[in-house]
Amino acid sequence: MDLERCWQEATGWRPVGTSLTEENMHAIIASRVRQEFVRVGEFVWASILHQVILYAFLAHTVARHWGESEVVALCVTGVAFCMPITVALVRRTGALYGTIRGAAPDGAGIRAVVIDRRSRLVDFYRFKKRLDWFGVPVSCAVIVFVTFTLFVREGLTGHPIAASGMFVFWVVISLIAIHAENKKRFDIPIEHLGGLITEFDEPGDGSRT
Repeated sequence: MDLERCWQEATGWRPVGTSLTEENMHAIIASRVRQEFVRVGEFVWASILHQVILYAFLAHTVARHWGESEVVALCVTGVAFCMPITVALVRRTGALYGTIRGAAPDGAGIRAVVIDRRSRLVDFYRFKKRLDWFGVPVSCAVIVFVTFTLFVREGLTGHPIAASGMFVFWVVISLIAIHAENKKRFDIPIEHLGGLITEFDEPGDGSRT
């Protein structure tokens, strides 16, 4: 069984006419669930940090160009577009990592915890994919608008093709990177948690289900 193999590799434990105790098995499962959520957590905190950096950049730009109404209006518009994204991300993160209630400390309870965690992760992943299609173009547009307005002579109106090319470039690069991250941070953890649930349902494991 895969759970026993994981325990042997982690602790050096070898069966001597006995099998894993329920306590040890619960510890293995809890450890594996934590490992998968560590992967997801790395993305979540990186995303929140990205939002903070974006707001800091816009705030710095407003402070530096306070007398320029066009720049201030542009930055305020950027904040208005990005704020709903940040609020939705924080709320969904709270739902993802919220406390699980009513899980009994037996096999059925542990199985229910794994199912609940996987369900939360799948829901968050669906939300993230929808968010990517909206958030990535918005973030890239804010960066391009501010960059061309502040640092390029004649701004967007003077260089529409270059601005469009830069926008498309950033969107494509971002989506490629996101696709790779999705596989590592979400597809694989969801698959692994599904494997844990399958192990609970294997014939001969009825003592844990």
